[in-house]
Amino acid sequence: MIKRLDDLFRQIILRRDKYLCQYALVSRGDPRVGSEVHHIFSRRHLNTRWDLVNGITLTRGHGIWRNGPHSDPELFREFLITKWFRSEQKYQHLMARAYTKAHFKTGDLKAVELFLLSQLPLVDRRED
Repeated sequence: MIKRLDDLFRQIILRRDKYLCQYALVSRGDPRVGSEVHHIFSRRHLNTRWDLVNGITLTRGHGIWRNGPHSDPELFREFLITKWFRSEQKYQHLMARAYTKAHFKTGDLKAVELFLLSQLPLVDRRED
């Protein structure tokens, strides 16, 4: 079930972001194809693991090497606050939710799955 939810999350984020690296697009207007879905706050935080606000599409290079969350976390945090969320408050709110302890039962995971499935058709219809 966890793998299925992770796969759904990945599909939704890629489709929402139109398969474009949001770091390259938003910070420099460079529409590069992205294939990596990155969790802003780690997947280990169950409260936000499948929260669509917690996902962003990146190129492999931005995800791992250049100015990405793993190579320069503070620069990436600054990008998130100023360019992605455009608000320190939104970033802090997501962080607070991420660090709140969560325990999921099977029924909870099924509810998450139903929610994610309901989002798939919606992301294809969104216009920016």
